Amino acid sequence: MHAVSHLEHVLDDPKQAEIVRHEAAEALGALGSMGSLPLLEKHLQDHSQVIRETCELAVARLKWQTSQLAKEEVLQPRYYDLKF
Repeated sequence: MHAVSHLEHVLDDPKQAEIVRHEAAEALGALGSMGSLPLLEKHLQDHSQVIRETCELAVARLKWQTSQLAKEEVLQPRYYDLKF
């Protein structure tokens, strides 16, 4: 995931616009790279409430994806996978 290092740099750069940093944090959570966890946790103390809240959601997602609950979750079949 080549984009992860760039997204981490953007999140960690206070000169970037808040919305850009928010989108970087959101993308890091969506990509699911556990290597990003320390940086996301660092920004739980960010001066920006938007960044803190986004990082909180991203951290929760990363931790959930490796949890036992995630392994046991049964998802409904996707409509387009059903055979009629």
